[in-house]
Amino acid sequence: MNKRAKHLLKENERLEQQLTAENDRILTDLVVYLRGSGKSEYQQELVRGDITRMLIEGQARGSTAAEVIGEDCRAFCEQVLAELPPSSQWERALRAAGSCCLCISVLGMTWLFTSLAAAAAGGAPWSPLPVRLGTVVSGALIIAGAAAFVQAVCRTALDEGAAAKKKDRLLMAGLGVIFAASVLCSVFLRQVVFSISPLLALLLIGALFLCSKYIENRVD
Repeated sequence: MNKRAKHLLKENERLEQQLTAENDRILTDLVVYLRGSGKSEYQQELVRGDITRMLIEGQARGSTAAEVIGEDCRAFCEQVLAELPPSSQWERALRAAGSCCLCISVLGMTWLFTSLAAAAAGGAPWSPLPVRLGTVVSGALIIAGAAAFVQAVCRTALDEGAAAKKKDRLLMAGLGVIFAASVLCSVFLRQVVFSISPLLALLLIGALFLCSKYIENRVD
């Protein structure tokens, strides 16, 4: 999230303190839905602030959230999103690339620490570290699965009743499948794809993290 979006985020959080508990709950569901819209974080925070002000003004009049934004929260969100300028394919690709760089750097750092610990236990702490096929495949599964999970949570945030319960069951089942698949890949796909020195691995992980931050600050 870039500086403009962070500034708006803090303003919105302060503004939301004026909401009643019920309106705050409804706003939370709306914001979660907006997070899966594909719009930039800055645009999302602009919409979030506008909705918050509408709810606060409604409270002052004694109106409920349904009276302010309507009974169909999903239709309201889609109408608001349709009025925003569309992001270009280049901007969407950059945001996706930034997210991937961040995820890979986090997973890479976890892999580096565990690999160094295993190498140290074997008496060769600074020897080249093997990167196995299972590590690569399970990492890709985790990143893709996490992205799909977050998108599913966001796009179904406004579901209620039986639909919401079905969503929860499907999401938990999906998480279980992804976890099981990643573990199986790590256990059985033991072929070494390549080896890399710990220092070079650390430099690459750091470069990916910095790349994610650069993209975050350059793209609204």
